[in-house]
Amino acid sequence: MKHNTNFKNMVGIALGASLIGGAAWAAQSGNIGTMAQGCQKMMSGMTGMMSGMSCCAPKTDAGAAAEAKQDAQLQRATITVNDGYTPGTVNVQAGKPLELTFVARGQSCANTVIIPALKQTFSLKNDEKKTLSFTPKKGTTTFRCSMGMYGGQIVAK
Repeated sequence: MKHNTNFKNMVGIALGASLIGGAAWAAQSGNIGTMAQGCQKMMSGMTGMMSGMSCCAPKTDAGAAAEAKQDAQLQRATITVNDGYTPGTVNVQAGKPLELTFVARGQSCANTVIIPALKQTFSLKNDEKKTLSFTPKKGTTTFRCSMGMYGGQIVAK
């Protein structure tokens, strides 16, 4: 699922508001050195507000789930990176080695993949692949882009 096209406009408005608010706070306090602090306070508030909005929460391709391909010793799954992750959910078998491949088919913030539980962060260029080999434990392992706009999950049962 592609993110809301109004997102970029909203970020621009938020940045503009933080600069104006920061400048106003600095002028009010009479200390130009506080302008950065004012901007930071305004952005903190805008970021909090935007994260609660449905257009700004991490997007997954919720309708797309895929089962990992299985053979006797190994399971394999491929996730396409192109303005998000497809499939957004990969179902795997817990305790059986997995080869998970990310393939980039475009260029966006989704090309930087962060998988906190595996302590993995990597960036892909267009048409580049990255394969991770690990044995999933029962539960859900999440991944997301560098901006938190897109995300997905590996569900091990």
